[in-house]
Amino acid sequence: MPGVSYVGLVKVIEGGALTTVQDLGRFGYQSYGVPQCGALDAYSFSLGNIALGNPGNTPGLECTVTGPALEMLDDQVLCITGADLGPALDGQPCPSWRTVFAPRGLVLSFSGLKSGCRAYINFRGGIVCPPVLGSASTFLRASLGGLEGRELRPGDTFTTGGSFTVYKEVIIPEELLPPIGGSREIRALPGPGEDLFSPRGLEAFWGARYRVSHLADRMGYRLEGPPVEHQNLSAYSRGIPLGAVQVDGEGSPIVLLRDRQTVGGYPVIATVISVDVDLFAQMLPGDEVRFRPVPLDEAVSLYRERSESLRLFKEKTLR
Repeated sequence: MPGVSYVGLVKVIEGGALTTVQDLGRFGYQSYGVPQCGALDAYSFSLGNIALGNPGNTPGLECTVTGPALEMLDDQVLCITGADLGPALDGQPCPSWRTVFAPRGLVLSFSGLKSGCRAYINFRGGIVCPPVLGSASTFLRASLGGLEGRELRPGDTFTTGGSFTVYKEVIIPEELLPPIGGSREIRALPGPGEDLFSPRGLEAFWGARYRVSHLADRMGYRLEGPPVEHQNLSAYSRGIPLGAVQVDGEGSPIVLLRDRQTVGGYPVIATVISVDVDLFAQMLPGDEVRFRPVPLDEAVSLYRERSESLRLFKEKTLR
């Protein structure tokens, strides 16, 4: 997007429950034990960047349950997507899913959780921070990436930068908005470790409703419900894909997300399809999940359809 070079500052007044810098992730290092990381709800995150005219991997903020309070030390153009945490600019409601001009001196704050779990704040030009292993994503367990490898804290400042043009409002079309939060059906590919489960275990997993436990974070979501019976507990370590559903020794399913370990020995009963992985980012403890098996060709078709929708939206915003 044409424009003049622009650098802006933002001051953190309150950090929120957990606010980190994220992009779309760190690739090519899982063989060294470095997780992918990146925005848990990559779809909502991507919509915000596209609306702003940013490249797809431009760093932004992921806010969990409660949002931060941010003072604009320079004019900013931003877009909030994902969960509804009650955004406001100087106490006045701030719309989500569209670009917003935030003049110097205004404070972006959040009144509290209304739906979902994680909101995203993208800025025109993105957040400027040095990439670590090719990504700005924060990996808290290793203090890697983002802002000194940690969450935002009061008193922090960060820089945004890029091309700045005359402000033009961009509204993300309603048909592109994802479902946010609540109980839902999740589509998954069976396996690759189905042979390690008994018929009773497979019936329980695909037929029962599971509840998100309080053990739910960026690494994964542990589910509560009928135990999934193993037929064989001597599973060997294998690579863990995004969305893998491991089952521990007590029969509890664990859905693994972007900060997951790179290898693991628990058997994998199913793998959540790419377009449904993002839904877990918006679930809260107590929300219910029911898994539905789908064939690989359906999973690929759904992924291509969503990718094409993002491409067409990007094409439209650049006109």
